[in-house]
Amino acid sequence: MVRETVLARPRSGPGTRQGVAIMVRAVVLWLRRDLLIVDVRGRSMEPTLTDGDHLLCSRRDARRTDAIVVRDTGHRNSVQRYQIKRLVAGAGEQRGGRIIATGYCWIEGDNTAQSGDSRTFGPVQCTDLIAVGFAVLRSGQLTLLTREPATEPTPSVSPGLGRNRPTVGSQR
Repeated sequence: MVRETVLARPRSGPGTRQGVAIMVRAVVLWLRRDLLIVDVRGRSMEPTLTDGDHLLCSRRDARRTDAIVVRDTGHRNSVQRYQIKRLVAGAGEQRGGRIIATGYCWIEGDNTAQSGDSRTFGPVQCTDLIAVGFAVLRSGQLTLLTREPATEPTPSVSPGLGRNRPTVGSQR
C-alpha cells in the first residue's frame, strides 16, 4: 500500500521544508510540462482519494502500488476520459488466472466494491498510462504519496508519453 504523509501549512519547523519541497517540485514539473493536476471523480480509490480531491501527477515510470492515471479506452465517443487506479502488476506476472502479456499491466481501484478495473476488463496497455500521482490536495491540505521501499523486484512501467496529454482528467 501507499504510505501517506500529511503536510499541513505550519508557519515554521520541518513541515514547512517538506511543503516547500513539494511546491518546488510542482513548479519544476510544471515548467517542464510534466505536471498534471487531475480532478478526482468517483469512489473507486477511496480511502486514498475521495471525490473532489486533486491529484498532482508527473510523467515518470510507475511502480507497483503507485496511484496512476490511465486513458479510459472504454469510452469511444469524442470525450477523452481517464481513470485513476493503482498499478498492481506488470508483464510476466500472474493476475486473474492469467499471465500478463508484454506491454500490458494490471490496475485496480482501492475500493473494490466501487471500482471498474482489470478485475472487470482485464489488463490494460502500458501505452494508456498517462502519469503517476505523487501528492493529493484535499480541502486545502497537501498530502504526499510516498512509495513503500521495495521488498521484492517491482515492475516498472513507462507512461505513454507524447500522445493526448491531458491537463485535467477524471475517474469513473
